[in-house]
Amino acid sequence: LPGFFPYTLTRIAAQHELIPTPTALPKCTLRKRWFLAKSIVRLVPTLPEPVATLHALYGSCRSEFPGNDEACQMSSAFMASFGDCGAPDDAVRVLKDSGKARYMKQLETLAGVLATAGRVAKAMALLRTIEAGGIQVTLQDGRVRCARARASTYIRVIKGFVKAGLLQPAFMVEAMMNTKLGSVGRKRDIEVTEGLRALERQHDLTE
Repeated sequence: LPGFFPYTLTRIAAQHELIPTPTALPKCTLRKRWFLAKSIVRLVPTLPEPVATLHALYGSCRSEFPGNDEACQMSSAFMASFGDCGAPDDAVRVLKDSGKARYMKQLETLAGVLATAGRVAKAMALLRTIEAGGIQVTLQDGRVRCARARASTYIRVIKGFVKAGLLQPAFMVEAMMNTKLGSVGRKRDIEVTEGLRALERQHDLTE
């Protein structure tokens, strides 16, 4: 895992003011090292029988991470990993398990998972519900408000549709983003733009 875990471990060392020497990790609780646990969860799809492994990890982690920012980070990682394993229904269950204390990142992750899985109707329904402010989310300071679609919300869904090879839904979401956010929406990341155009060229060649 060149570069991946060293980066994560460096962040751990910085947060806990540790001397970065090749000694054993301090006996911190898993909760204090949630970003390491998150990285591990995101690697599970590369393992044999990843869905079963994710189920086992998810069951044990639910007791470790109560409803707070750590829970948001971990649940988003589980949703993304279930999506990578082609198990979007499990990703939906993770969000449902979050109860009413949902974070915007969780909604965006699930919308992207549904789009990647080709669940066009469900992904668009969730996106439109977010746009309409029909879901309450918890802010980092604990306050609750109606969800507001932001650039990252649309980008996550566009990336999902591009990955699934679904041209029309991807352009539909792009149009929604530009209508809702204007110039801010057009400042999307390069990966989205290149992915859309590559998918468009591929679609033109097959016609």
